[in-house]
Amino acid sequence: MNFVSKILIFSTYLLIFPSVSMAQDFFALQLAQISADQAAKKALRNKRDKVLGVRKDKLEGRDIYVIKVFSPDKGRVRQQKIDIQSGKLLGK
Repeated sequence: MNFVSKILIFSTYLLIFPSVSMAQDFFALQLAQISADQAAKKALRNKRDKVLGVRKDKLEGRDIYVIKVFSPDKGRVRQQKIDIQSGKLLGK
């Protein structure tokens, strides 16, 4: 790839992602081993649970998904944390 091509690609990224953090988030999600939908499904304990939201966060330097789940049986909302790279449930 020549220099001009690299400049064009970089310029395109700047147009699409006006901030560096947006670009970093985009590329981190592209490298993710587990999708937000997959993480949400893992967070459900039974069929009656409902996912209220999923967000990306960091925990001890690792990228994680934080999933808010409503459990109608218990009448409460809980948060589940799932490691993006491994797909493992992280505590409660």
